[in-house]
Amino acid sequence: MEVHQLRYFVAVAELGSMSRASLRCGVAQPSISQQIQKLERELACPLFERIGRRIQLTDSGRSLLPRARAILEQLQEIPQGLEEDAKSGHGRLVVGAIPTVAPFLLPAAIRSLTETFPAVDLHVREDLTERLLDALEAGEIDLAVTSTPITREGLGVLVIGRDPFTVAVAANHPLAGRDSVSLAELVSPPTILLDELHCLGRQVGEVCRAMRTNCRVVCQASQLDSLLRMVGLGLGVALVPEMATHDAPKDEVRFVPIEEPFASREIAVVQRGDRPVSHLAQEFVRRLAAAFEPTAAPAAATRKSRTRKAP
Repeated sequence: MEVHQLRYFVAVAELGSMSRASLRCGVAQPSISQQIQKLERELACPLFERIGRRIQLTDSGRSLLPRARAILEQLQEIPQGLEEDAKSGHGRLVVGAIPTVAPFLLPAAIRSLTETFPAVDLHVREDLTERLLDALEAGEIDLAVTSTPITREGLGVLVIGRDPFTVAVAANHPLAGRDSVSLAELVSPPTILLDELHCLGRQVGEVCRAMRTNCRVVCQASQLDSLLRMVGLGLGVALVPEMATHDAPKDEVRFVPIEEPFASREIAVVQRGDRPVSHLAQEFVRRLAAAFEPTAAPAAATRKSRTRKAP
C-alpha cells in the first residue's frame, strides 16, 4: 500500500468521479484507475462500485475512508512536528573539543543550552584534534571545537575568537611582578612545554621558532593542569592560553601578558561541509561564541577550508 494510492482513493471517494479526482490530484485518469485497482488487489476487496454513471463506495471502501484520511492527515503533520521538535530541543547533539579548550569554554555553553532545551540529548567527547576530525568525517560527532589551522578538505571552519598566549611563572619568580614580557626574554629561563601531541604544544613551538627563540625546555607535560602545577613549583616558565588562566591556582602561579600581539591562537568550530547544521548545533555554536567573549575578543571573520564554509 502506497501513500499516493490512498490519496487517489480519498479523492475519488469524496468527489464520486475518477475524472474529477484526476483534476484534483493532477494525474491522468487512467493512472488514477490503475492505482485504485492495485489497491483493491492488495486489500483483496473492491472499494468502489458503479451505479449507473456514478461511483459509490462499497462497505469495505466506507471502512477504509476514515482510516485513509487519518493517515494522510498524520503525514501532513510530520514536517511541522519535526520542526517543532527541533525548535523545542528534542534531538541528539554530539560535540567534540580539544583538552586545552573543553574545560574552559564548554561548561558555560552547555549550561546555557541545557537550561533552554532541557530535552536535548547532549554528548561531549574530549580528544586530540586529529581524532576529532576523524570522528567528524565519520559522522560520529556533529561539531568539533578546536584551534586553527584546519587543512582537511570538506570541512567548514567558523572562527569564534582569538585566545592570546600569556607567560605563566611561579608566584616568587622575577617576572611575576611585570606588566608584560617579551618572548625574547624567555630564552634563559627553563621552560615547560605541553606535549606536541596537543595542537597547543605545536603552536607554542611555532611561536618560539617565529621569534627565533630557542627555549631551554626542561619538561614536557601531557595536561595543562600538570604544566601549571610544575610552574607553581618553580620548575620553569610556560606559555599558556589566556582562557586557561581564569581557574588556575593564582596563589602559586602568576600570569604575565606577552608583548608580541601575534602570540595567540584562533578557536574555531569545525563541521562537515556536506552536512546540514541542525537547529541544536546552531544554538550551541551561538552559546559557545557568547561564552568566549569574557575570555577573548571574538573574531569577526569566518574562515573556511578549501571546499565550503560553515553556515
